[in-house]
Amino acid sequence: MRGIKSAAIAIMGSFILVFSSCTLADEIMLDQVDYQEDYQDEYLDDAEISSIDEVMEESAEEVFDIVPDAADSEIEEDFLFEEMEPISEESVTEGESQNDQQEDVFEDTEIIESTTEESAHPAYAVKTYECGKGLEAALNTDKDGYVLIISGDGRMNDYHFKSADRAPWYNDREKINKVIFEDTVGYVGNYAFDDCTNLKTIVFSENMEEIGICAFSDCSALEEIEISNKIYSIGSGAFANTGLKTINFQERDDCISIGDAFANCKSLEEITIPAYIIDATFSGCTALKTAEVYSFNVTGGMFKDCTNLEKVILHDGVEELGTYFAEGCTNLKEITLPETVHTLKSGAFVFSSLETITILGKLTTVEPYIVSRNWEESNEPFYSSPVNHINVSCSVGVDYIKEIFDADLSSIEIETLHIGETEGYVSLPPTCTETGLYGYRCDVCKADVEEPDSIPALGHLLTNYQDDLKMGSHGAWCDRGCGFFDAVSELEKDQSGETDDGLNWTYYKDGRLYIGGSGRMADYDPTADAPAPWYGLPVTSVEVSDEITYIGMSAFDGAESLTAGTLGQNVEEIGSYAFNGCTALTEIALPETVVKVGANAFQNCSALEKVYAPRGAIEFHTASFKNCSNLTICGYEGTTAQSYANDNQMAFESLGIIGTLTQVEWVYEKATGELSIKPKENFTQGVLPNYAGPSGGNYHDTDTWKTNAPWQELPFTKLILGDGITEIGNNAFANCSSLE
Repeated sequence: MRGIKSAAIAIMGSFILVFSSCTLADEIMLDQVDYQEDYQDEYLDDAEISSIDEVMEESAEEVFDIVPDAADSEIEEDFLFEEMEPISEESVTEGESQNDQQEDVFEDTEIIESTTEESAHPAYAVKTYECGKGLEAALNTDKDGYVLIISGDGRMNDYHFKSADRAPWYNDREKINKVIFEDTVGYVGNYAFDDCTNLKTIVFSENMEEIGICAFSDCSALEEIEISNKIYSIGSGAFANTGLKTINFQERDDCISIGDAFANCKSLEEITIPAYIIDATFSGCTALKTAEVYSFNVTGGMFKDCTNLEKVILHDGVEELGTYFAEGCTNLKEITLPETVHTLKSGAFVFSSLETITILGKLTTVEPYIVSRNWEESNEPFYSSPVNHINVSCSVGVDYIKEIFDADLSSIEIETLHIGETEGYVSLPPTCTETGLYGYRCDVCKADVEEPDSIPALGHLLTNYQDDLKMGSHGAWCDRGCGFFDAVSELEKDQSGETDDGLNWTYYKDGRLYIGGSGRMADYDPTADAPAPWYGLPVTSVEVSDEITYIGMSAFDGAESLTAGTLGQNVEEIGSYAFNGCTALTEIALPETVVKVGANAFQNCSALEKVYAPRGAIEFHTASFKNCSNLTICGYEGTTAQSYANDNQMAFESLGIIGTLTQVEWVYEKATGELSIKPKENFTQGVLPNYAGPSGGNYHDTDTWKTNAPWQELPFTKLILGDGITEIGNNAFANCSSLE
């Protein structure tokens, strides 16, 4: 009946104008009534009424209750129906169709203009509403359909979802396609446009400051919105349950709290939350896939039940993850917490699918999860989420993570994370090819991190730091001739210098000591105030250039932090007390060129477990390994290394067998299964003798032919004959069943 009353009022208003006009005006007004035909038919059809007469008959009493006597009425004609501009008789000519006359009347209808740029297209008034003291709303039509323009100077009323407290245009809400706020309007009332399901466009005034509670909730056709930097308050649920796909926040100097203003926006697929947006939650945005967060305040439930969320990028500046931060995010598999995050609130990832978490900074607070069914604390750090891997920055450390979580992490793999050089892996010509030495240097702790299939080789250390203008970077040349390498910069140096014997040394912040140059290293004596120049530094590893032939006396005496040493490939002698008191050293390999190890060279190396001896003859002192109670000499059977171990009651581990014949020498390598045979030193060629083979002397002269070859019983799988082997005797490799 409300539609019937409106139609009746419009018609009665038309009749009032008709009775007060001339004959030509009468015709025009009838045309105007015809122009409203579609609008009225909507209500006629709803009421099953076939004519305007029936409307008038059924609604007369109600109409006159609303429209009082003309003498007492304060209602203007333009309220009942838009006031008509006078039309000259010449404007209606013979031959014009009824539609032409209607268009003339339509063009002369009063236009309610908007002061905003968006409303420059003419909008024709259909209905007006009061919406606050000094404010008026006009429902118009334009190229976009129905447009509601809010104008005036005042504060919009607040409304409620209860039917008695709805906005005055609520019954027309499905018609509204666009809302325009004039520049003098600064507030949108609570529930003002709730459930305007066809609203697609909102044009806020330049002076808009506040948006009320649920002001645009359930506007399912609304896809894009821009929040001005002048808006300082957005109410709860202001844009909840809308069809928003794009949300733009203008840059601002202050912060704004938006709470759950955008909750349950089920078409939103990505969102960027700037640093000036605080207390934001996008819970229930089930289409959301990617979120980028700059805000320092990551509130509780920020992405709760965002079931399609796959990627969350937290930037430096984020300080804490609120309670239920990603609860129910069943597609979120991994997340990285930047260095600035210090607090992990209760249940931040509860009921999510999180598997891997990377922690780059030191957490100071990790709250236990409160199990709601009994209000007890759970000591599971990731309650009801399948976290099985934690990457922790080397600057934080695994032990710290175990301590701060204060829980059983035995089912979670915790791995130290090293961050590579800013420029990534540094490519060099593929000449650094030593197995197991590929990798990079960590930006944080400066440790060498082994990584298969990457270059340069970490074993190739660097000297002669310089600026290379051709390559445009600062670095060093590989001392093994591989080229220029800038992965280690001057900033990584801690101390460096030259020794009296012309060698140069560099101590790096990662604890590595490199000694370069050539020739013999000087002898030192810390007990006589003549220590090595690096004495007292917390050296963890040492590498000596290939051009150095002698390790000086007491060169590394007292280096208690030393765990690894790489001696140059041309070192011939290790001086007395060279590694005395290196209590953290566990193993060391002596180069093939070493022929002498001095007295007490490795004395008091209490953790030393293995020494890999060369194949050749080597002179050990009886006290070379004094007080190394856990030591095993690893070497080849038939060498002086085995003899030394046996003579000094030390454990011996065989690496293979070395033997000689008249013209050749042979080596069997246990690790590789290789048997290699070559002419003896100073022999240009070699001949393998004849052997009787497994049949013994049954058909050979055993006086001149040996019974079988010395390698006959060895399980070698590969045979390598060196250059110069000119003849292989009978049965030399007979019955070697393991040979492939």
